[in-house]
Amino acid sequence: MAKGEKTLLAMGDTGIFDGMKLIGEIYEPKIGLVPIGDRFTMGARIASIACKRFFTFETVVPCHYGTFPLLDATPDKFIAEMQGAKARARAGARYDGDALAIGKEITGGTAGCAWCAGRQARGNRSTAARRGIPRQ
Repeated sequence: MAKGEKTLLAMGDTGIFDGMKLIGEIYEPKIGLVPIGDRFTMGARIASIACKRFFTFETVVPCHYGTFPLLDATPDKFIAEMQGAKARARAGARYDGDALAIGKEITGGTAGCAWCAGRQARGNRSTAARRGIPRQ
């Protein structure tokens, strides 16, 4: 953690688990990249429970939705579940594998997951793989 800087937590492809409480206490992340697509990750309801129960996020960026038909197409359910929470849900995130730019506040919409779209655009290869760094 960089002193004086906000900590970002990228939850990746995960479900809710009690260890999130410990992550929240130790690292105190203020920005959360939260999977909401359901099926392979948390859905809107469970993701909102994780955000509200285990973290004190200022900003939440939903991810892993709308990239193919089996997943929830929009963040609308998550937005509804986050009503009344202290964290603001934000959309318009762009991820190119090296940098994440966070855009406007979510009020609804159909944009898919910028994180997934960025990975699909480069053939679903990690930044390390693109740079030729072998897996450890």
